[in-house]
Amino acid sequence: MKTKHLDRTALGEFIKNARREKRLNQSELVDDILSQSIISYIETGQSASIDKIVYLLNRLALDPDEILEKFMIVDDREEDAVIEEWILRLNAVECLISLEVNLGTEILRSVNLPSGHSFQAWVEYLKGKLYYSRQKWEKAQNHFLQGLQLLRQNQQLRSSNLESACLHQLSRIEYLQNRFQMAVQYSKKALMNFNPKGERKYYKGLILVSQAIYLEKLNRIGEANALLDEFGSEDYPFLSYSKEATLNVFEMKAKLLAKSQQFPQAIEIGLQGIELARIDRNIERSFELWTTLGGIYLEMDKSHLAEICFQTALRFRNRIKRLYLLAYVHVYLGRLYYKQKVIEKAEKEFSQALEYSKKVDIFWEVESLIGLGKCSLSYDANKAMNYFQKALDMAKKHQLDDKKTELLLFLAQCFIQLENPRLQNVAMDLLYSQLEALKGGDDSMVNAVKRHSAGDPPGD
Repeated sequence: MKTKHLDRTALGEFIKNARREKRLNQSELVDDILSQSIISYIETGQSASIDKIVYLLNRLALDPDEILEKFMIVDDREEDAVIEEWILRLNAVECLISLEVNLGTEILRSVNLPSGHSFQAWVEYLKGKLYYSRQKWEKAQNHFLQGLQLLRQNQQLRSSNLESACLHQLSRIEYLQNRFQMAVQYSKKALMNFNPKGERKYYKGLILVSQAIYLEKLNRIGEANALLDEFGSEDYPFLSYSKEATLNVFEMKAKLLAKSQQFPQAIEIGLQGIELARIDRNIERSFELWTTLGGIYLEMDKSHLAEICFQTALRFRNRIKRLYLLAYVHVYLGRLYYKQKVIEKAEKEFSQALEYSKKVDIFWEVESLIGLGKCSLSYDANKAMNYFQKALDMAKKHQLDDKKTELLLFLAQCFIQLENPRLQNVAMDLLYSQLEALKGGDDSMVNAVKRHSAGDPPGD
């Protein structure tokens, strides 16, 4: 089923230009219904009710029906595909708010959900978290309360545990303002509404521990101890064990599941890892997991979702110390653009990856050279041959046996195009490479996967 939504950014720009053409300031349109902040929201494409937009259009002597229809976008994709994209986008926003609040603010402003969309409750929760991080308690509280109201009107996010999340955040706001009784009340409601079979399972542990803190402040020691006993008797991996090693496992499992074509399971594991990295405020693992998730979507030919993941990862680039991670994401972006036949952009990404990987990570250096070779093959076989030969020399030197066959095949393509007499030598090398792989058996392939699937070994 096709879906429709309003292009609020384009509409806002149109309204702003229409107002200026009429030589009106925003303040001149303010009345009992429109505040200046609402007008500003509308003109910058941020969330505002359709009723307010219609009212403003009428104030500007514009036909609301005609204008709204003009800026309505029809999405030809199936509804499930649209929902999948919104889930990914909102996960990206939440991750950025937790790890880089300024970047989170920027991307949240660009979220333009269709009017009345059930995910608007999620957006309100994210706005609450954003204002909470800035210690603007009243604004944060208003957004969490608005999120609760929307959640109770719509059942689509019933299993999300966002209701408990909003209530828990409200309890924290009360606590920070020394209203401990209210903090306990919100916390009890959060626990009562928690769905143990739903999403955000880690929240139960957060709620229990927080409630114990509030009770201790009220000197209700027995109740606090009882809650902590309950917490200790259950398994809360997201709260108790969210460490580097666990994140390492999530990233590796997602990759291995993708390699065996188990894409839904790989995506689920990847998103769990992203959630865990966000809770731990682990930026480098978050970067790596978003890149891995993008690679999975790319393998599934969902290029638009892959690009969201890669661009989300790159928003953390200034905080990344391990250069191989930057090579990793640029190689995947190069593959994305190569797949889309945007060769110039692909080459730029592979070149960037090569700069980051030189003398740091042989595997990604080889992958960068392969990418550059494939791009060059379409217009300069000699240039491609040089890239492939350099990569092959490195693969042989560092025993990257799983890459040797691939590179020999690419070199053969170059020599065929160039009618190069060395083709016979490459063919013999290719034969020997295949014989070595057969002789090595399954172990050689398993070792290759192990070597390149995991990130850095976790420390203590």
